[in-house]
Amino acid sequence: MSDYYDLLGVDGDADKDTIRGAYRDRIDGADQSQRAKLNKAWNILSDPVQRGRYDEYLASGAEFGDADDGAEVVVAASSSRASRGAQPVRGARAPRDRAAPRPPLVPTIELPPGMEFAENRQRGMAFLVDFLIVFGIYILTLILLLPAVIKNQYPAESKRIDAINKEAKQLDKDKSKANDRAGNTKLTKSERAAATKQSKSLDKQITKQNDKVTTISKKFQGLLFGIYGALLAVLLAILVPVTALTGKTLGMRFQHIRVVRADGSPVSWISAFSRFLVPLALAIFVPSLGAIAGLA
Repeated sequence: MSDYYDLLGVDGDADKDTIRGAYRDRIDGADQSQRAKLNKAWNILSDPVQRGRYDEYLASGAEFGDADDGAEVVVAASSSRASRGAQPVRGARAPRDRAAPRPPLVPTIELPPGMEFAENRQRGMAFLVDFLIVFGIYILTLILLLPAVIKNQYPAESKRIDAINKEAKQLDKDKSKANDRAGNTKLTKSERAAATKQSKSLDKQITKQNDKVTTISKKFQGLLFGIYGALLAVLLAILVPVTALTGKTLGMRFQHIRVVRADGSPVSWISAFSRFLVPLALAIFVPSLGAIAGLA
């Protein structure tokens, strides 16, 4: 089997547009076997990372496998794309034997003609735009909407929580001062021991204050879950329809990429819904670790 450059009929330094044009010219009229080989050649040479590894592999003169029939071929080191051996320099150290580079990663999915895998940079930028939109709505809901609704529906409980939080804040300041005295070597041992005892007492008081807030908050727990549910619905309404109808979120639109099924067909409504439901639900309903898990 010829190497991928020869298969497409392009030079080793051809740019991506030239490779794309050659791929499209050869894919028309090719039989099924030839299409599979052309698709693999395009998938590797259109990706900068995989192409770099492939060029290194060619330069090494190592063997690489054909995923179609399991055969192996040898690429001559004297190929026009292979690096020419340098003449030895007198007195220079002999180069160490280097292991042959790993074979290029070949995608397990063969894309339909005219499609190519999005680069990692494009995917990353698209994700960043979508994340900032979701995160902005999430923060605005927690900072502006949630406190306002709670104060309107539970005014007495809100005032009580504010007073408790104010007391806990003062206790925390006193605890910090006590900790400073406990670690002050200029004080006597008995004075440091007294400061340590005071710090532990203040810590217990802070815990009691926090428990009071938790008890009061249970009265409007249902309201909280209702707002979280509404937030989840809003975010899904922003992301799911555009994905199901166009395959593009706002971030993907900026990067000119889209999500499709493995066969190149558009994603379904169910697929688009499940794509966003789990990470968003984790981030909204599970404190702290849920947001990290949803982001991952």
